[in-house]
Amino acid sequence: MTAADRLAIMEQLGRYSYAEDGRDPDAYAALFTKDATFEVYHHGRSEPVDRVEGRDAIREWATARYARQPSGAQIRHHQTAIVFDELSELTARTHATLTATRLEADGVAPTIAATGSYTDDWRKTEDGWLFQRRVVRTDHG
Repeated sequence: MTAADRLAIMEQLGRYSYAEDGRDPDAYAALFTKDATFEVYHHGRSEPVDRVEGRDAIREWATARYARQPSGAQIRHHQTAIVFDELSELTARTHATLTATRLEADGVAPTIAATGSYTDDWRKTEDGWLFQRRVVRTDHG
């Protein structure tokens, strides 16, 4: 894996945050392979509270999630401490910490909405680096 590959993955992580925070299910789903999996685990649980398979299902899941969020609130996803655990020409695995902040429409300062970590399996495709599997583990239950 080259430095350009690392940079491309880092950019995709940024695109994920912008798509999520902008409530854009099409941009969000475009970051995943057609057969990708997305899983959410809450602290202390061994089974996912959400498990979605396939890009189309991920798009539908994101659309439903965005519709449930209050329209006046702004959430920001901050992914930091990104580490490359595995690197090859066509696959990679990364870990990152998550802090999500939330600013209510009438708020003065954001509050912490969630914390946790991501484990990501990547695949290099003709469309660039895409999530093959994304797992989020929250620090709350």
